Formats: sequence, structure tokens, C-alpha cells
Amino acid sequence: MSVSQVLTIVNKFIYSTYGFKSPLNLLMLQCICNLIICATLMMYKTYINPKAYEFLEKFGIKIGDFHTVITPLKGKIGMQIGCMNIGMVLLGLYALKFVNIPLLLTNRRCAIVATIIMQYLLESKIPDRKLVIAATLLLIGALIAGYESLDANIVGYLFVWAQNFFQSF
Repeated sequence: MSVSQVLTIVNKFIYSTYGFKSPLNLLMLQCICNLIICATLMMYKTYINPKAYEFLEKFGIKIGDFHTVITPLKGKIGMQIGCMNIGMVLLGLYALKFVNIPLLLTNRRCAIVATIIMQYLLESKIPDRKLVIAATLLLIGALIAGYESLDANIVGYLFVWAQNFFQSF
């Protein structure tokens, strides 16, 4: 969380000073910093103090060592999730070519609706009344928020909703 905030501030500084802005570079830097921080914490627990960070478990934070975290199965799952995340980012970037940012954000707010649909299709899970009411209110709020910028660009809508469905996997 702290690294994300610092990187955002650095990105805004670079943009205001040099006129350079690149969200993908910011994402890459954040991923690299997170990798370094997590690897450092796991190396400390694996090689120096196996009982490190036990006090965090009462808060639901478990930092594993390399032997329990790095396995072939977890690596395969991690690669699949990473590839799906790259696909989701690419869908979002292509969506921005066809729709404006307010319209993109309006449709992205409807990701919960896509999640409910995917849960029904894949797991035959019927949402309870509270979830349906919350999703309906979210959908109405998104339509109200994006009403002024609704246009007839169906390709943009398809990319945004593909991103919503892709995220719900």
C-alpha cells in the first residue's frame, strides 16, 4: 500500500516536471517493488528467522517461506492469473480507444453484474435478494453517472464488458 502511494506521487512529480506520463510504467514499477518487498520478507523468514511475522497471523496476514510459497502448482496458477490479468489490461486499453474515460468508468462499475452472471453460468449460484438489490442500485447509479456521455460506439461497450467478464473469472 505504501509503495503504491509513493509510486503515484513519483509518477505525478515526473509528469508535472517533464510532461511524461505512463500508467503501464507505473504498474511495472509497482510490481517490481512488490516483488522485491515480498522476496525480502520471505528470504528473511526462510533463511534467518523461521518464526518471523507470527504476530501478523492474528490479523489474517500470513507471510510464508520459499518452501511453502514456491511450488510448481502455485507457479502454474500464478502464471495463469498473470496472463488473465494482462488480457484484462489489454481489453481496458483497447476499450479506451473507443470510449471516453467517464463512459469506461461507468461501465466498469457494472463489473459486479458481470460477476453475478458468471457465477450463475459457471456455478449455478443464484444471488440472494440483497446482492440483487445492491447490483441493481449500482447499475442504476452507473447509468445516471454516464448518461451524458452515452454514445453509440458498440465496439467500445463490447471491450469494456469483455473486460468486466474477464475480470469476473
